[in-house]
Amino acid sequence: MNLLYCGIDISKDTATFSLLDSESNLLGKTTTFNNNPQGFRKAIKWLRKLSESFKPYSVHVSMEATNVYYLSLAKFFCGQTHITVSVVNPSQVKSYAKAELVRTKTDSVDAAVIARFAKAMNPAPWTPPEPHEEEMLNLLRHIESIKKMIQAEKNRLLTLEEIGSTTVNVQKAIKKHIKFLESQIDDLTGKLKKLVKEHRGIDDKIKLLCSIPGIGDITAYMLIAEIGNIGRFGNVKQLVAYAGIAPAQRQSGTSVHGKSMINKHGSKRLRKTLYMPAMVAVQYNPVIEKFYQRLLSAGKKPLCALVACMRKLLHIVYGVLKNKKHFDPAWSKPLLA
Repeated sequence: MNLLYCGIDISKDTATFSLLDSESNLLGKTTTFNNNPQGFRKAIKWLRKLSESFKPYSVHVSMEATNVYYLSLAKFFCGQTHITVSVVNPSQVKSYAKAELVRTKTDSVDAAVIARFAKAMNPAPWTPPEPHEEEMLNLLRHIESIKKMIQAEKNRLLTLEEIGSTTVNVQKAIKKHIKFLESQIDDLTGKLKKLVKEHRGIDDKIKLLCSIPGIGDITAYMLIAEIGNIGRFGNVKQLVAYAGIAPAQRQSGTSVHGKSMINKHGSKRLRKTLYMPAMVAVQYNPVIEKFYQRLLSAGKKPLCALVACMRKLLHIVYGVLKNKKHFDPAWSKPLLA
């Protein structure tokens, strides 16, 4: 079996393909296709034509998780024979490019770097989300975007109130818009709850997560959507790294002693989802509260201790989902890990 490696650099409108053989030789020319179904069909013909002389062959297609632009293309290629698809963290590819001392950044160069990364690192195969999981994620992200719009309108309203009576009509319009947006959130939340009830597997996971003090319905929905299948994480360290809240030390020899910080090379949305639940958990979750107070007693700053609590809470989330058991404050450390 001949192994070929295809790197794809994706943007909103286009996808640039670079195909390498097992010796890292470029096959054909790096080619750009439209990022739509018609472009996908042209791309698969291009890929199969270049791979024809390597029969029997298997193509490892890799692309970055760029916004949502990769999703349709990744799902299209997952349905093709002799093709394995991987969706990788852009930070990993960026670090790999730095290690190769790549200084030029174009779509063609990036596609070739992704192909070489796939050959060197052999990233895990990507599994497309179930339709209901994808719908759930879309609903949640739309709710999030509406909440941002509401906050922007509220900020605008405060400014107008300070100006005075000359802005009364505009204030009324903004208040009306805020009520409309809030009604949209209520409608979308209702659809989200209905979707969860219709799928027993998700509903069971939601109930497990809601057994953890500090986590409510909406947070549980967001955690399920952002984490996906818990089975893709071999251990809790992989989940913590995926969230980007693993500690990153800065120490070298005797001269460099930087402060430890979270690496942030992970899911920004997942970190954001954990922030408020951690703040609630330090007051109402006995495990997190005890952990938080111990850190403060050890001289840690409140924010630093809170980040550690986010990480601790993610450990508990992993334990609950992995073991399919409701939260119990008497759990031992090995069960959470």
